Amino acid sequence: MRELSSYYLSEKSIHGLGDMWILEAFHEASFFGGEGLVGSASERLRAPPLGLTRFPSPFALTATPTVLSAIYRNRKEIGGEVAAAATPQSLIQTAVLAGVQQSITIEHKDSFKAGTDTLPMVDASIGLNVDYDRMVKMAIALGAGARVKAIPKGSLMGLYKVLKGDAARVEPESPIRIDNEYIVDQVLVVNDFSYSFESSVDFNLEMEAKVKMANVAPNASIQFKFASKRTLQASITNGVDYVVGLHVVRWHDLRP
Repeated sequence: MRELSSYYLSEKSIHGLGDMWILEAFHEASFFGGEGLVGSASERLRAPPLGLTRFPSPFALTATPTVLSAIYRNRKEIGGEVAAAATPQSLIQTAVLAGVQQSITIEHKDSFKAGTDTLPMVDASIGLNVDYDRMVKMAIALGAGARVKAIPKGSLMGLYKVLKGDAARVEPESPIRIDNEYIVDQVLVVNDFSYSFESSVDFNLEMEAKVKMANVAPNASIQFKFASKRTLQASITNGVDYVVGLHVVRWHDLRP
């Protein structure tokens, strides 16, 4: 069993999107575990100590998006706009977050993190660690390029109806049973964004020295600055798309 904090900072309800799992390590959108997660099966993991809490793996169980492929194979039977899809990827809709919540604030009480650990996207070898037990909040400013890539709920429900709820027919040749796992139906993608970490105590001189070292590190993709004695801000402006959050559904929740 893996700790929730190994994968996620928090689970947050975002206006217009629903409950999103906010990643502990933001994934480059082009990598496995990035935008390709949409329409994929995600393993239902158990959190220690008892394994009663379930959460989605931030990685797909298969190289191709299982559920997206199944929708495409059954597009004629599902009908409507789905029937006209030219490729599986054309079934995915992209929505720019205009008029939707543009920042995600994680209060201490909502954080999965505890103890001393690195900040998101920071190489552990730099030693730029923070004390999450003293975190007041972390705020992620999504930036102008923020968007959601999603499979419409109607398409997923259409697949469920066509297959008569039989999860084994989603991918007949696969040993993966989709009703035992999660389905990733949305990912939150950002480009040129920032986040801040506010501590309940002042940062010390050692931290200031490490920030200076991080800013001049070779191939550094993040630039840090102190917004105050207790707030460290990180800006990512390398033009790369990152997935910062994902939304999941269960197969049985798609029953019309």
